[in-house]
Amino acid sequence: MTAAYQWEIPGTWLNLLVLCLFIPAYVVGSMLSASIAYSMVVERVLGSRLERIVLGMLWIYTYWGVSELVIFALDLSSPSNLLRSLHAANIQVCMGLTGLFNLFLAMERFFLIRRIADRVSTKYYVLFLAFFVIAIVPSVWAVFTSPLHLNIIATEAVQARVQSLSVLLLVVDIIGVIVFYTSTYILSLKLIREITSNLSPEKERARIMAERRVLFSCTVMSGSFIAFSIPVVINVAFPSDAAWAISGTIVLDNVIAPALILYFMPMIREAWMNRVVRALVMGACWWGRRKQQADEDKDDEYGGRYTAGSEDSTSVELVTPQVPFTVIRVTQGG
Repeated sequence: MTAAYQWEIPGTWLNLLVLCLFIPAYVVGSMLSASIAYSMVVERVLGSRLERIVLGMLWIYTYWGVSELVIFALDLSSPSNLLRSLHAANIQVCMGLTGLFNLFLAMERFFLIRRIADRVSTKYYVLFLAFFVIAIVPSVWAVFTSPLHLNIIATEAVQARVQSLSVLLLVVDIIGVIVFYTSTYILSLKLIREITSNLSPEKERARIMAERRVLFSCTVMSGSFIAFSIPVVINVAFPSDAAWAISGTIVLDNVIAPALILYFMPMIREAWMNRVVRALVMGACWWGRRKQQADEDKDDEYGGRYTAGSEDSTSVELVTPQVPFTVIRVTQGG
């Protein structure tokens, strides 16, 4: 049963958030994520599992932005409870997937520092993926079978308890990211102390320092997700208009996450520059040349022009401009 629903957010709040935050963030985020993912595929920057995890995150952010824009457009043209339930379910799935892949990113850094082989660590990815499916499927059922508070929270008793699984999933993601990155940082410090206590194995020290820089970049990327996810947990636990508005900033992760990927991952940034930025520059140059050629053609078209004067007499004047041909100007006058 789909119960009747009305917007509970004040119109001013809702309009400001949708027009000034949601739509721009979804548009910019989906375009940026799709362009980076396309560059990675074309340039074949997929050699490691870490890079494949990043690619998966980018496709999720692309889907998140495009799907929400489509739902917004459909709801504007033909509002319905089904679309609003679809919006609530879509938000939960996308947030859950981004949280899952942020956790995968933290796990992969830990496995690399510990030098655990892919074939050994794969089972842990499968375990967390199964946990995600078990948690998210009942939560999606809950938003389709209950009236919604603040357009996302199920109000029926059973559905509200079931939906709490999605919040639990988000909390587990946050805790898991913190635990894995903390463990990786402690392990990297231990390795550095062991290396520096020996007689200067420079190459090994350089390798560990490089891993620490990668660790820092991954921590910052996942930190943005954690910072935007905590208000969502608060909104579900203590729903209010203000909490809903603050939790809406989660959409900014659609822009910040791909931007941080470009900033911290040089191989991906180089692939994006080669494919996307170069194509944009070449397109701008082509458009500039076409415009210049059009202006030159227009000048040539009006190069020989007539000026009207007196009808009594006609004189012919040879004008030799700085072009490889001579223009004959015909004037009529006294």
